[in-house]
Amino acid sequence: MDEYRLVRVVWKDIQGLEGAWTSLEEIEGMTPVSIETLGWIIKEDEEHLTMVSSLAADQTFAGSVTSIPKGCIEDIRLVTVCQECFGEKI
Repeated sequence: MDEYRLVRVVWKDIQGLEGAWTSLEEIEGMTPVSIETLGWIIKEDEEHLTMVSSLAADQTFAGSVTSIPKGCIEDIRLVTVCQECFGEKI
């Protein structure tokens, strides 16, 4: 899986409430929440980053797709995995 980079992205997401009546005090205290997403970057351009958390071994299909606007991203870190880091095969 050398073609796609495995990363951890920290980004701000919308927080919302629906349904029941909510006090203005609670509403005033609402802020966006920090989210951590781990996955492979499939596409990145000036406006957004698209990643997947599941990638087929032959890299022909993927699942759990997330597209994040660049303005929401707080941090991106490359995830490195070494063979010695894995536990015993089950």
